This record gives sequence, structure tokens and C-alpha cells, in this order.
Amino acid sequence: MIATLAEAALRSLVLGGVVWFGLNLFRVRNPHVHMTAWVVVLLASLAMPFVMHWPTLTISRLIFCRPTSRCWRCRSPRCPWCPG
Repeated sequence: MIATLAEAALRSLVLGGVVWFGLNLFRVRNPHVHMTAWVVVLLASLAMPFVMHWPTLTISRLIFCRPTSRCWRCRSPRCPWCPG
């Protein structure tokens, strides 16, 4: 539990540093933009412990071949990745 909170705090600190750096880099002087940026940082920091361990989506590489044609990947008439 403490490790999760410490990791979330570190991520929030890094996020705040990146936003501060971005605001200074682009010389933003509008107070509404500053307030919006820091409110977003605050909301993201509060949500960080809950959002950190959401399951991630992994995209696997699938190869679809028609059995009657040559495979686009290996150019063989009988593709080993094709079913059947």
C-alpha cells in the first residue's frame, strides 16, 4: 500500500514538473490557462493511485492469409501461419 502511494506521488511530482516546465517554456501568462493546467494536474494526481494498475491493452500481431493465395509476408504458397 505504501509502495503504491509512493509511486503515485512520484508520478504526480513528475507530472507537475512537466506541466510547470511546459508553462514556463511557452511563457504562458494567462491566469485562466495556469489555473486550468494546475486543476488538471490536481485531478490527475488524485486519480493516480486508482488508475495506475488498470489492465493495459496489448496488441498482438496477427497475420491473416487466404489459403488460395501466396502469403504477403513470406511469399510462399503454403503459409505456416495460415490455419488449414
